[in-house]
Amino acid sequence: MRRILAAFLLLLAAGLFGLPAAAQSQESPAEKLQRWEANLTEIEKALADNSELPAERYRQILRTIAVLVSDARALRSEEQQASQPIRSQLTSLGPPPAEGQPPEDPDVVATRTRLSEELSRSQGRITRAELAITRAQAIETEIGRREQAVAQAKLAERGPTPLLPSTWHSALSEEEVIYKQFHASFMDWWRRLQIAEMSTPTIASAVFILVVAAVLAFPLRRWVLLRWGPGPVTEPPSYGRRIVAAAAEAVARVLLPALAVLTLRALFNVTLPEGTSDAFPIALNLGARNLIFYFVVSGLTISCLSPKMPAWRLVPVSEEAAVKLGRRVILGATLLMILSFVLIGATNPGTMQRSDAFSSILAFASSIIATATFLPCLHAKYWLSETHFKSRLSWGVRTIAALTIVASLVAAVLGYSSLARDLLTSLLISAILIGAALLLREIIGEGIRAFMTPGRKYYDVISRSTGLSPEAGLRTGFWLRLTADLILWPPVIYAVLIACGLSPTLLNAWMVRFFTQIRLGDLNFSLVDTAAAILTVVVGFLLVGVVKRWVRERVMPNTQLDLGMQNSIATGVGYGGGMIVLMLGIMVLGIDFSSIALVAGALSVGIGFGLRTVVENFVAGLLLLIERPIKTGDWIMVGTTEGIVKSISVRSTEIETFDRAAVIVPNSVLIASPVTNWTHKNRIARVVVKLTVALSTDARLVERILLDAAVRTDHVMKHPAPSVVLRAITHEKMDFELRCFISDTDYYLPTLSAVNFAVDEALRKAKVEVIASKSAEAEPAAAPPELPEPPRSSDLV
Repeated sequence: MRRILAAFLLLLAAGLFGLPAAAQSQESPAEKLQRWEANLTEIEKALADNSELPAERYRQILRTIAVLVSDARALRSEEQQASQPIRSQLTSLGPPPAEGQPPEDPDVVATRTRLSEELSRSQGRITRAELAITRAQAIETEIGRREQAVAQAKLAERGPTPLLPSTWHSALSEEEVIYKQFHASFMDWWRRLQIAEMSTPTIASAVFILVVAAVLAFPLRRWVLLRWGPGPVTEPPSYGRRIVAAAAEAVARVLLPALAVLTLRALFNVTLPEGTSDAFPIALNLGARNLIFYFVVSGLTISCLSPKMPAWRLVPVSEEAAVKLGRRVILGATLLMILSFVLIGATNPGTMQRSDAFSSILAFASSIIATATFLPCLHAKYWLSETHFKSRLSWGVRTIAALTIVASLVAAVLGYSSLARDLLTSLLISAILIGAALLLREIIGEGIRAFMTPGRKYYDVISRSTGLSPEAGLRTGFWLRLTADLILWPPVIYAVLIACGLSPTLLNAWMVRFFTQIRLGDLNFSLVDTAAAILTVVVGFLLVGVVKRWVRERVMPNTQLDLGMQNSIATGVGYGGGMIVLMLGIMVLGIDFSSIALVAGALSVGIGFGLRTVVENFVAGLLLLIERPIKTGDWIMVGTTEGIVKSISVRSTEIETFDRAAVIVPNSVLIASPVTNWTHKNRIARVVVKLTVALSTDARLVERILLDAAVRTDHVMKHPAPSVVLRAITHEKMDFELRCFISDTDYYLPTLSAVNFAVDEALRKAKVEVIASKSAEAEPAAAPPELPEPPRSSDLV
């Protein structure tokens, strides 16, 4: 029976709540568009007929618009995806035959007509969805402007000046205020609490909340301070340790007391009897909020300035400045907290508003407190002890804050209580937000420095596990800090703008337009899509680099391909992967390739003339990588430049001379000019030693000495075998040449030197007189012996 009842209830719930949603989800795109357009027309008419609407009506409209815009964007995305196959099919059919050409098959004509109609309907739905989004955003902007206008009008309202005795008399004669009803409300609460019969769960909940509040307020707070907070030290602690201590002190002085106050307020609300008058509960709830605000101000001040423990100070100011600033800020916060309780007492419990007289007096008192306590804190003598605060930005911020405080005092004296109160509130909230953000930024930065700075605590662990070099660690740390700033500061700026009185609705509308509707001609860019495209390209190029390195270091060495072919394949993988990554980035950005084709066609003439050399070198680089007349590791001579090819890119080729100088040669020069490649087909080189002896010397003896020296030298090839040529005989001398081959040009100079030493030693033993000798000269497949020793093959990889 229970199962049957549960099934029945489930069916009933589905019938009551699920069917309308299902019916709405089964709406056709045309029905959705029609419903959205009707809703937008109704809202536009309501706004046009009424210059002012209740705040709840505005919130309802905004909720409706948010759902509508979300659904319209989803429909637009669906229609765009659905139209792509239709476009592809129309492209495959091609254009209809021109006049005078043979007619098409009727089935092809019918198919083209059907696809064109479908594409037209889909494009129409996309256009209507975009129009609905535009209309909805216009409505949101209009509501934001109205909210902003109401706020500005409220700030411009002038009330009684607090300097007149009549203002004080009117304020003190108010009857419907909390402070005059507080005692009666408190006694009513106490009487009802005594006679209330609370259930056992209520009592258990109250006891539990009371225990939690006591733990948060005393033992846990003390334990956090003793465990991580500041304490007596013999040596100055590191900056990272100071940040940890400041964060712990902020948690102990701000978070834990705030949680304790919230739990006590929850205890009061749990045990609050029904029917209690409003004055006492309202005062208690608002007082808890103001007390939390005081904890935030005083806690951040003490944790950052550390007036009693200079060694733990985060803000770079002198000890005297820290003490005076701490005293003034805490004194001002205390006075403002007391004034906030007075403000609560002057509130009407029924309307939660204050009379104009009370508002004027309280605004004047707040401005006096701010002028007397906070304004002196902005003096330059407190902030010029360290170079950190000597910047123009610091001067500008302090000047704006000082002008705001003075303006609030002037406004309060003239009777503009709302303006004075909003100026001080905006300044105070902005200071807290920016100060908390700076503290969090320092915590994040110190954590990044601890992991990425050589010599720091955790850098060795990261370096051993990832192979991160010191230079790469510093660069990575910089980019991580920049990323943290980009993530941290936009929400802070948004909150500061809201605190300064900007309408959230209007700000949200501006942000949506800024982040999603940036037009460049016919292209519609989105900052979100742009950030996603940049992230895709960066991550894609990192992955391409990993794949390229894997192909070059792991795959290619296990093949029988020569070094030049391995380098060409690895380079091709890198360029191909880069092109794929760029295409993915363009797709994520949402740019249509047809638009790119149009732009490329329009700029083709300019590219042809302005970038002719770049294109020429690019094509030449592709030819070098494909034909491979020159490979990485080849020994080449281009004009007067001779050296080893280190790398071939699509624009230029890097040649390292034997003096270890890098020469960048455009690829077009290598294609259009004669190039001598000593190692194009193979790396065999011929070593030639020329020798001139006296005519009276035995020629066969010289031949045997030269051949024996060549045979006994390492790296000399046996096939072809060394040979001696008698080049010339004159009336005084005979000219000989020793010719031998080596298998690799890397051993050219060592072999030449070894042969010369062996020949010299043998000639001295045989007492053969040498008239003149010459160094080896470069012949085909060899290199000039006068050049310094080239790099080894291991250096070319």
